[in-house]
Amino acid sequence: MSHRKVFLIARRSEPHSPALNRAAALVRAGGGELHLCLFEQQPLLETVAQLSSEVARLAREAQLAEAHQWLKDKVQALRETGVKAEGEVVWGRPLLEHMLTKIRQQQPSLVVKDIHLEPLLRRVLLTPIDWHLLRECPSPLMLVNPQALPLPR
Repeated sequence: MSHRKVFLIARRSEPHSPALNRAAALVRAGGGELHLCLFEQQPLLETVAQLSSEVARLAREAQLAEAHQWLKDKVQALRETGVKAEGEVVWGRPLLEHMLTKIRQQQPSLVVKDIHLEPLLRRVLLTPIDWHLLRECPSPLMLVNPQALPLPR
């Protein structure tokens, strides 16, 4: 199965992302393009903004600069392996709404995301984004487990 456009929901906290590896392998195997989208938010900055908007602005700019550099490095590494890739950073809350908006805009043939296991208490109190994406994602969604199966050829 080939995918024209694969949309990866990236996370900087995942240095060796199984979803990134799987998405890159799918694009390599079937042609197409990989779009990495890094969604950033910092709830602490909202609290800081109430005390000092200038400090919050500088902190946000620094965080975005780090995110852009991280994404640029990932995209460059993918391009060096022959994957046609592009990336963007999106800032804002709520994350789910921003994710769904970007997916609707990009209209990918597949959305790929790492699974993040949540503690039992958190699952009871809050519904993880993965569950919301399963229900509301307008494109086919592939959630990749850290113990993923072999990559496609």
